[in-house]
Amino acid sequence: MEQYPLPTLEEKKFSKLDLSHAYQQLELDDESSKYFAINTYTGLFTYSRLPFGVSYDIILSGATDVEHLGTLDLVLSRLEQSGVRLKEAKCTFLAEEVVLLGHCFEAQGIHLVKDKVQALLETRAPQNVT
Repeated sequence: MEQYPLPTLEEKKFSKLDLSHAYQQLELDDESSKYFAINTYTGLFTYSRLPFGVSYDIILSGATDVEHLGTLDLVLSRLEQSGVRLKEAKCTFLAEEVVLLGHCFEAQGIHLVKDKVQALLETRAPQNVT
């Protein structure tokens, strides 16, 4: 089983690639499609492609700029070979920090994004059952 660990603190530069309309580009294999089933009036339906609303980002890092650029080149080449397109405006290259899943990754560590934490702290408790 392949594993894709989160970046460690030794990395100094980060890139984040955002797939353009990932839900239309990525085909699901038989094993994965069973997790994307919906119930319709004619029975269960499984998607053959990633459904709308699922976001998909790729985060890359490297201990040195040379290592980072080598990894970036490899990933971009594979995406191109697969015909997968990126949303250029939402991609970040060779940055000292990137935000992913409410966390900020940087050389000094991984931190929660303050705006996300503040939104949770300011959320009112439910006032009724509905």
